[in-house]
Amino acid sequence: MQNLEKRTPHAHNVKSVIKSPEKSQAIAMWMTVLFVYMSLLIAIGYIAFWEQDFNYPENTVGSYMAILTEFRQEIDKTDPVSGEQFSLIVQEMMKQEADAAGDLQELATQSFNIVLGAVLAFLSASVTMFFQQKSTKSE
Repeated sequence: MQNLEKRTPHAHNVKSVIKSPEKSQAIAMWMTVLFVYMSLLIAIGYIAFWEQDFNYPENTVGSYMAILTEFRQEIDKTDPVSGEQFSLIVQEMMKQEADAAGDLQELATQSFNIVLGAVLAFLSASVTMFFQQKSTKSE
């Protein structure tokens, strides 16, 4: 190595460019963790913000409306009392379904925010460690 140092003015830099196995493993682990975080963020973002059953009110209560309309056309004419009771039951079911869909939407949005915060904390910690290592090497 001494001959190499004599021939090249920056031979000490050659040693620092060669990556150690520990550094390669650390980079691979960092990339794996980042990949998992990003996969979670994308999956939860898809669930929270793209049209799902709980994001689209017509999907949530549309079937109940069809049942109620069909029932009103057929049964209301023969027995108005049972028709009103059935309408109240279906309306209550629609309300419960809409409330459940709202709860699912809120849960998905909160989950997205939690994972986003974790990704930002991970990246912030990575950048902090990188600059701390640079400053200790330069001293």
